[in-house]
Amino acid sequence: MKKKFIKKVAGYTFFVNFNTSTTKLIPMKPITRIEEFIELTGTNATAFEKKINVSTGTISKAIKKQSSLRDDTWAKIFDAYPELNPMYVLFGKGELYQKATPGDVIQRYIDKQLKDIGAAYENRIDTLETKIVDLINASESAKMVSQIDEKLLKEILTFIAEKVKSDKG
Repeated sequence: MKKKFIKKVAGYTFFVNFNTSTTKLIPMKPITRIEEFIELTGTNATAFEKKINVSTGTISKAIKKQSSLRDDTWAKIFDAYPELNPMYVLFGKGELYQKATPGDVIQRYIDKQLKDIGAAYENRIDTLETKIVDLINASESAKMVSQIDEKLLKEILTFIAEKVKSDKG
């Protein structure tokens, strides 16, 4: 059944079944409110799943089956989309979007900047760790070459000394 949101009224949504051209009023479940949010943002379930860092199909299957989500999935949704009003999404109370105070906006900006800085430092640390490992490996290789050179030099000197002795004798 291909369905499309038509109108939301007091916690209910009108759906149109395009196969039969019928409409019906259905009480909204939390997953239906997430479907509404996804549609309003102009994205799709796959992009939404990526943003909240869940397995592909987690949200789309729940939408298709009109089933609930695990608590950790809800937490990921509200972390990734702080503008969503949990009271509306879970219980149908209030508005879809929370009213953000200036402090909320500033805090979100600071959190994003810290996350970006942390990611940059993590990348830099990974790069430095790789360089350190490369230097250690190069140093060990140089030691091996040095040891081989010393051993070879001793063998050459021994050979020359023996040759000199045999030539004298």
